[in-house]
Amino acid sequence: MILITPTPGLRAALRALPLLFLAAACGTPDADRVDTTRQNIQRIPCSTDTDCTRGGSCANSQCTAGNECTTDRDCGPAEACVSDLNFGGLCGAAGTTPTPTPVNPPPGCTTDNDCAAGEACQAGACVVVPPPPPACTTDADCPAREVCQSGVCQVPQSGCTSNADCSPAEVCQNGQCTGSIPACSSDADCTAPETCLRGQCTPPAPPTEHCANGIDDDANGDIDCADLYCQRDPACVITPPGCDVLLQNCSNGDACWINGPSSGDGYCAPPGGKAAGEACFGFTFGSEDCGVGLLCVYVNENDPAGTCRAFCDQSADCAAGEACYSIDPTINFGVCATVTTPGSCSSDADCAAGQVCQSGVCAAAPPPPAEDCGNGVDDDGDGDVDCQDTECVRNPACP
Repeated sequence: MILITPTPGLRAALRALPLLFLAAACGTPDADRVDTTRQNIQRIPCSTDTDCTRGGSCANSQCTAGNECTTDRDCGPAEACVSDLNFGGLCGAAGTTPTPTPVNPPPGCTTDNDCAAGEACQAGACVVVPPPPPACTTDADCPAREVCQSGVCQVPQSGCTSNADCSPAEVCQNGQCTGSIPACSSDADCTAPETCLRGQCTPPAPPTEHCANGIDDDANGDIDCADLYCQRDPACVITPPGCDVLLQNCSNGDACWINGPSSGDGYCAPPGGKAAGEACFGFTFGSEDCGVGLLCVYVNENDPAGTCRAFCDQSADCAAGEACYSIDPTINFGVCATVTTPGSCSSDADCAAGQVCQSGVCAAAPPPPAEDCGNGVDDDGDGDVDCQDTECVRNPACP
C-alpha cells in the first residue's frame, strides 16, 4: 500500500472537484438560448413587404419578422424559440417551422367607421382614399342660376349669375363681375366673325332657318317648312283654296263649303255622299256630309238631323216646285226648299219664339235696330223715344 501525501496544491484541487461535478450536473444559465451567433443566418433581401415571400416585413432592405427570438423567454406560453435559417429564431410551437409575422401589421377594420378621416376599409385594412374629383370646373358645368366655386356648383350669395348682372365692360366669371377677356370697344377690336358685345368679343349666334329660300340655314338637316322653326311661319301655313258656294268652282272634284256670310267665303274640301233631300248630320249651317253644291240645313236648333239642300241666290236657281229661302239674315245666299218643307211659314206666327218668317222659312229674328236719339221715333221698339231711351244717355243730343 502506497500512501500519497497530498501537497497543498493537490488538496485545493481535490476540494474543487465537487463543485465541478455539481456545475456539470445543473448546466449553464443560458442553456435554453438559440445560439444565433454560430448560425449562418441568410437574411432575405427586399425592397417592399411583397419581396418577403415567407412572411414578415421589409426593414433596412432585409426581411424581418415580428416573432423573431433568441430564447424561449422571448416567446409566449406554450411556445418555443425555434432556430430559423433566414431569421435566426422564430417563436412558434415546438417541433414546427413557425411562420414569420409582420413587424407592424396594418390595423384591421370591418367598415369605414373603423378608419381615420380620409381612409376607407378595403379588404380588412384601412387605406387612404383619394379625394373625389370636383363637381365642376367652370360655370358651364352647373345648372342655370348657379356658378362653379371651389369645384362645387352653388347659388352665389353675392356677385352675379350672368353677364347681364355686370357693367358693359365686365363679364360674370365664377360668380363675380370681372374685366372681359379680351376687352373690346368695337367690332374692329375682335377677330371675324366675332363681334364686340358688352365689352367682350363674342362669336356670332347660330343662324335661324329662313322659311322660303330653299336652304338649310341652321344646318340641322331640315329645309324651309320642314324645319320645326317654320311651323307657324305664314309661308308654311297651308290654307285651303277659296271658292264660291254658288258657283262651286273647286277643282279635283272637291265641293265648296260655307265658311262665312258671303257665298265667296267658301273653302274647297272633298264632298260627302248625301244627295239633295237626304238626312245629314253636321253643324247648323254646314256639313261635309252632303254632296257637291249641297248644304246640311237644320230648320230648328234641336232637330236630330238636317236635310241636304241646294245653295241658291234666287228662286230661278231651284228646281220646279222649290223656292230660294234665306237660312240666316246675316248670310247673303239661301237654299232651295218647297213650301211643304217642315219649318216653312207664311207669317211670323207660324214660327217659334225668337224666329221670323223670311221667304217662307222660319229663321232667327234679326237684332232690333239701334235707337236714333233725335228722330222722334221709337226705333228699337222698347217704348222709349230718343233721349228717354237708355241707349241715348251719353249721346251729345241728350243733355
